[in-house]
Amino acid sequence: MSVSTTLRSGLVAALALVAVPAAAHAQTYPPPLGTYYVTAQAGAVSSGGLGAKSAGAGYVANGATSSASASLTDGKLHASVNTLPDGTPSCPWYEAVICTWGGTASATMEDIVTIDPGQTDGGLVSWSFTIDGSGDNGPAFRNGWWWGSLQYDFTVGRTPKHVPSTPIPRDGSVTQFAGTIQIDKPTQVNFFMAVSVGAFNSANANFGNTFKFQWTLPSGFTYTSASGTFMSAVPSTTPTTTTPEPATFALMAGGLAALGAVTRRRDLAARVVRR
Repeated sequence: MSVSTTLRSGLVAALALVAVPAAAHAQTYPPPLGTYYVTAQAGAVSSGGLGAKSAGAGYVANGATSSASASLTDGKLHASVNTLPDGTPSCPWYEAVICTWGGTASATMEDIVTIDPGQTDGGLVSWSFTIDGSGDNGPAFRNGWWWGSLQYDFTVGRTPKHVPSTPIPRDGSVTQFAGTIQIDKPTQVNFFMAVSVGAFNSANANFGNTFKFQWTLPSGFTYTSASGTFMSAVPSTTPTTTTPEPATFALMAGGLAALGAVTRRRDLAARVVRR
């Protein structure tokens, strides 16, 4: 195989791999009322779809190991690609500098959540999306590169919208996107999150650590979801009012009684002195 043929075939393969995540995310947004979905794609392997609550995929080919998973029950996405340091059998060592090898991985999920303030006067629901992972380009002489992007949405209303794509920080730092929603009556909220990564020519993109969703519901709030499993493995945290235990009440009563007895003795002593 000539150098030019190897280079050309490598570039074609790379472009095909980069195009996969876009196809994996070709879903109607927001989805039809009452529906939900989860997808996972790793290289040429994909799983999940409309009505799925979790999905996972793994693929080993073209000198790369790719994996992805997603679950509505814990609000977490995982995606990672690790490439071989010296190319693939189709890239001889003496052509590895100009050859291209690698892979992609992506995960997506969406649900429709109805939040009910119940008998309360309403309040703020806090939410956050956090990405944590790392990437490296590998040895400089391999000309490796990696990329990553994410999307997230937790907003009221079902108007079709474009969810912007945000590049994953190149320094691998933990990044959080957060906000609040005022809920005064039963309200539908669209939940959506997606992550895509790719790595080529000895590079690595390890976001198998996690891209996760977290939220806090005020006390007295409840929620339901189209999937019936949204965040069921990680219950929302709610502020609580501390109520003393019976033993604490007894201790408090004993302390007050003792204080009253001391006060009465002091009053009696004072009257004796005055006489």
